[in-house]
Amino acid sequence: MSIAVHHFAWAQQADLAASQLREALPDATVDVVELGAVTAVHTGPGTLAVVVSSHPM
Repeated sequence: MSIAVHHFAWAQQADLAASQLREALPDATVDVVELGAVTAVHTGPGTLAVVVSSHPM
């Protein structure tokens, strides 16, 4: 399982969420990724999203 924690201007919260996910799901790959400009302009600062895929990245 692959998990991505996406954020915009909220790296500390994204790192915390990723840490909790790693603890709860030790076999999963968890990455923290900053959102790109196109998405960020629509969502704004403080955005946090979690994407889960059953396929390895």
